[in-house]
Amino acid sequence: MTSPTLSVVIPVLNGARDLGACLESITRQEAPPGGFEIVIADGGSTDSTRALAEAAGARVVDNTFRKAEPGVAVGMQAAHGQLVTVMAADNRMRGRDFVKRMVAAFEDPKVVAAFPRVVSTSEDGLVNRYFNRYSDPFNHFVYGSINTSIDLMLRHGMRTLTPTVANHPLMAIAQGCTVRGGSVYQGSPAEADDVLAVIQLIESGGKIVLVGEAELEHHHASGLGPMYRKYSRRTQEALTSRQGFLRRESSMATARRLKRWLWIPYSATLVPAAVHGAYMAARYRDPVLLYHPVVNSVLFVAVARGALAAKLTRSPATAERPTG
Repeated sequence: MTSPTLSVVIPVLNGARDLGACLESITRQEAPPGGFEIVIADGGSTDSTRALAEAAGARVVDNTFRKAEPGVAVGMQAAHGQLVTVMAADNRMRGRDFVKRMVAAFEDPKVVAAFPRVVSTSEDGLVNRYFNRYSDPFNHFVYGSINTSIDLMLRHGMRTLTPTVANHPLMAIAQGCTVRGGSVYQGSPAEADDVLAVIQLIESGGKIVLVGEAELEHHHASGLGPMYRKYSRRTQEALTSRQGFLRRESSMATARRLKRWLWIPYSATLVPAAVHGAYMAARYRDPVLLYHPVVNSVLFVAVARGALAAKLTRSPATAERPTG
């Protein structure tokens, strides 16, 4: 059987609330010449996730690792497409030409990865708008605005990126990135990491391009409460299993590694973040950045809680405490 031009891979676990709209945004796309398939890497959902996927014509594969990033690897390794686009269940392809525009980027044989522009909708609140434009406040502080905002990259005419490993932009495979099949995530799914995969693409020497006309809606956090819970959990997972930032910091410039620690005093009071937010709002003419000190403070508390939970998890006293 001829391989499809594109595979769309979506890792999901109990994602029925979001998955239907995500799948509808994919199935309405204009198909490329060889067509496309949808591969759902399911982490053991107990809701209607699998039924929704199958009703949309998707192929469902089991993600025994349950988590999203290993799920991307499981889905990619099962994909048949010459190209692979990775999405999350809370993503939506805007319009009917998203796939067409992303596939067109690979007419240049030197292109190894293409990223869409991440956008918000009128239904999104300030938290989601902030994250879609600038990433979370911690990474925004560590990496710098120009390395976390596709909007700013495009404003500076950066259609083709020429990053180094040490100064890589904070871009993740999960947010609508399209790559050539077999170019990343070919090792053990347990070792999968969204940003390390981008670093691997940089090391390959191929072109990484931004497709500003292809827009991906991302409904990351509906408010401060969901954001707090999400990042508290992520911090605990990162510290107990050395995932995320801790895994890629050895590939980062020294200045960025130092900024990780500087973020703590920066966030201890509202003043530095408030001044910084006001400066950035004026510099980039974006009032969303006036919300920076609020989002930063909530994230700081979430990280502190996650770090405490990780410490208690690793504590011998906690491990030996009898139950019942």
